[in-house]
Amino acid sequence: SFVKEFGEHIFTSDGKVLFCKLCEVKVSATKRFLVTQHIKTAKHEHVFNQRKRREQSTSQSLFTENTNKKSDFNSDLTEA
Repeated sequence: SFVKEFGEHIFTSDGKVLFCKLCEVKVSATKRFLVTQHIKTAKHEHVFNQRKRREQSTSQSLFTENTNKKSDFNSDLTEA
């Protein structure tokens, strides 16, 4: 199925209709070519890249937040 092929984070289907979660539109699933045509549209690529940047920014923020915290273990060692 196209949902498995392209990812559950992008498409969903009720068995009859293929729906792009990113663009919030129905996509013709009669042929693979039509699905790949949708993925190549400017709107889909824009939303996909925007979401990707947002996820990278969030994971970078979490990484920075965690690395900036002092370890309780290290604090306990220096106080001992």
